[in-house]
Amino acid sequence: MKIAKALKEKNRLAKELNKLNLRLTKNVSHKKDIEPDYKFNDLLVEIGEKTNELIELKTKIQRANSPVYDKIFKLGELKNQVKILKELKILKGQEPDRWGSTSAIEYQSQTTQKEVDSLIEKIEGEIEKIQDELDYFNATTEI
Repeated sequence: MKIAKALKEKNRLAKELNKLNLRLTKNVSHKKDIEPDYKFNDLLVEIGEKTNELIELKTKIQRANSPVYDKIFKLGELKNQVKILKELKILKGQEPDRWGSTSAIEYQSQTTQKEVDSLIEKIEGEIEKIQDELDYFNATTEI
């Protein structure tokens, strides 16, 4: 199985496990004279089996990804940088005092929105390049 398919399978298993855990919590107690839809112990067994299956698959994916860990980590850090840059509030000139005072505060920025936008575009280009490399790796690498 290729990594790309394994990642889809991992997501499917995780959804299944979440569904089973929800069933477990909803069926732990029931009215005395009414048979529950699902048996608690049966659900525990099924959850255990799915958990083991998910752990095994995640382990295989992790091992197969070891040659590209640097790219995976870099991708995460670059995405975090973009998030931070998009949240910047660039103030310049006079802005009203946020605490209701009638006086204004004079702001001076160390950069412009245009410079930040340009930097974001550059980083997003790098993210796209790394993502393409990882997509190729995932599509061609067996686990």
